This record gives sequence, C-alpha cells and structure tokens, in this order.
Amino acid sequence: MPGNYWTLIDRYGYRLALPTQFQRTNKTQLRADVKSGDVLPQRPHWEAVELLGSGGAADAWLFRHKKTGERRVFKIAVDSRGLSSLKREVTISRLLNEDGDNRSGYVRALDWSFD
Repeated sequence: MPGNYWTLIDRYGYRLALPTQFQRTNKTQLRADVKSGDVLPQRPHWEAVELLGSGGAADAWLFRHKKTGERRVFKIAVDSRGLSSLKREVTISRLLNEDGDNRSGYVRALDWSFD
C-alpha cells in the first residue's frame, strides 16, 4: 500500500502521488461586520455611511466624521489574509510617500489600525 502513494527519491525525500479530484464549492464571500450607522471602535467620531465595495480580503466603507462632516474611505479586513494584505498596502504607501511627494494617481493611506 505505501508504495502506491509515495516514492523515495534519492537525496531529496519522498514524492507523494495521491489520487486527487477537482471539486467546485459554493464559497460565500466574507463580509466585515459593519452596518450603516456603526462607529469604529477606536475612532468613535467616524460613522459608517455605505459599503463602497467588497473584495476577497477587505471591504471598503465610506465613513463620515460626526462633527466636521468630513468623508473618508476605510478598508476593513474580513480575515487574517485581508489583514496581511492591508499591512502590505500601508507599507507600500509609506515607502511611496516617505519623501513627502504625493504621487499623482495614488491614494495615500492617512491612518491605520491593525487591532
């Protein structure tokens, strides 16, 4: 039985040869647990207005500041993969803007929280 599923390859290790099959599943897309009117836990003056878009890793929400009326887009990770993606985006944003020159066509990350 073992010889049917693996082969020893000299100086490399084992090669597994298991039977595989492709199975399509109906994945439901994860969503951040945010609704219109919600506030951000660490930013209580920002109120959710509407969902702008949803990707595989994060949701983009339009928020409005309760006192000033200023509007900003917040990206909210829906899982650990999304959190890793947001951390990369922040790093890239910081690198692109470290000289203080705001590049045209690129949206700068103003603030972030990974909690």
